[in-house]
Amino acid sequence: MRVLDTDIGTDVDDLIALVTSWGSGISFDAITTVYGDTSLRAAIVGDAYSRAGRFAPRIVAGEGRALSGRPVFWAGHEGAALVDDPERREPADPGDAARLLASAEEVLAIGPLTNLAAALRSGSSPATRRIVVMGGDFSGAAEHNVICDVAAADDVFRSGAPIDVVGTDQTERVRLDRGVLDRLPSTPVGELLRGEIGRFRRFMEAESNAPHDALAVLLLERPDRFEMERGIVHVETAANRAGHVHFERDANGPHRVVVDVDVDALREDIVSRMMLGAAAG
Repeated sequence: MRVLDTDIGTDVDDLIALVTSWGSGISFDAITTVYGDTSLRAAIVGDAYSRAGRFAPRIVAGEGRALSGRPVFWAGHEGAALVDDPERREPADPGDAARLLASAEEVLAIGPLTNLAAALRSGSSPATRRIVVMGGDFSGAAEHNVICDVAAADDVFRSGAPIDVVGTDQTERVRLDRGVLDRLPSTPVGELLRGEIGRFRRFMEAESNAPHDALAVLLLERPDRFEMERGIVHVETAANRAGHVHFERDANGPHRVVVDVDVDALREDIVSRMMLGAAAG
């Protein structure tokens, strides 16, 4: 079983990753949402599947609060394109989300690691699973998914679970420019992407955006586009360095970190799969 764990709705990269997965032929048996209003995030996932005319997998709203106790960052545009009845949204069930992740053979984690930390604490054997994480920055900066819940990130990387990691030091190298919006099809999903990418760029006051989470999807489909090294990821928790990560190379370590990517090939891979994923809806 493959499970996606996402904080869809804030950065548009989660939506891009979901549509990219459709174009890649990568399916999820379940999707869990994490961080902040997870019921709203679950509704956003369901809405995307509905617009695409696709059968949605099981969607579970997970933990909204950070283990670290850090206040949730909420941009304010989450769910702006969503048309639904808030009274009919499923309530959050963090325990169910953790159980789903604990039973998965493969997890793609593209948000803060709160749900995954709870799953790894549940007593299941992490050595039988593959976990792919989009998070951290191995060039010295503190990255959003880690800093939003440093305690959870620390728990996950200390667990000994086999984790492949692509950080923003690599994902920021792959940028989508204005031309991508012009290439999107005039379908419900294409229009959703065009609107949400535009909204996020205005929020960031930027002309382009990095499809961070879509690279994690392509790490599943096209590992040949990535150069990886094995070792141990350490998460710093001290107040003045909280959220920073560093990588200790170790041939016997449980982690593999992306150290280089084929930028041009990945950009075209993402765009082409977005086109395919958006075409049906």
